[in-house]
Amino acid sequence: PGRTKKDDWRKEEGQFFYQNKLLIDEVEEQKTIIKDHHDSLSAGHPGRLKTYQLIKKAYWWPGMMKQVEEYVKGCATCQQAKVNMHPTTVPLIPNQTPKTAEPMKYLSVDFITDLPESSGYDSIMVVVDQGLSKGVILSPCHKTINALETTQIFHDSIFKQFGLHDKLISNRGPQFASEVSKELHKLLNIETALSSAYHPQTDGQTERSNQELEIYLCIFCQNQPHSWAKYLTTAEFCHSQRPHSTNNQSPFYLLMGYEARGIPTKHGSTNIPSVEKRLSELLR
Repeated sequence: PGRTKKDDWRKEEGQFFYQNKLLIDEVEEQKTIIKDHHDSLSAGHPGRLKTYQLIKKAYWWPGMMKQVEEYVKGCATCQQAKVNMHPTTVPLIPNQTPKTAEPMKYLSVDFITDLPESSGYDSIMVVVDQGLSKGVILSPCHKTINALETTQIFHDSIFKQFGLHDKLISNRGPQFASEVSKELHKLLNIETALSSAYHPQTDGQTERSNQELEIYLCIFCQNQPHSWAKYLTTAEFCHSQRPHSTNNQSPFYLLMGYEARGIPTKHGSTNIPSVEKRLSELLR
């Protein structure tokens, strides 16, 4: 770097660190690190800024941002998959962010439906934390899901970790507009807001999360469209480890207080075929 202080640097076991980030001076190793933080299942082909943010958590070298930009710009998979999947004439409008220090209290929910059947499911329920963390919870479900089945997913995936939420934004589907749903939310003291079916863009954060998930599944399930259900866990982790544009922090860090430790891109060898196969699946 142009201007650095002596305290920015340290040497440990023959390796140099700049501001606690490992210095990588070999060009081929730099290329491998960029590939691992962009192409892998747990990275999910993010854009150039988020790829750079993932790398700089642990590594540093001169000109890193420019190299990342060039790599992402030349990624054929991204060019093919990241088309405008939901063109709109009206820009997406984010909901007003509530002033709360508690996660998963101000939520929005939507469904991605009519997917190829996978593990018995044909749809995904997407819940977005509109407040503190900007995190997502992804749950496989059926297109025919009703109000009580929807509340069961909330209980199993959100309540067990965060307790009851305070507000829920949703579309006007029967899962939320029915008398059963209205009465249940009233008795549980959960405020509800139903977005207009003619203006889905008003819930911008949920729409963007849906697009992000659809692109992820398009990339990694392209040759196996019926396998999407098994990728939801990694897709959720992928979103959770990326810094969000509104606060420049990852949802995982805001929820847990430390950055997530992902699957290591380098590991020792093994003579157990099933272990080698599993590691290959995790690092594909």
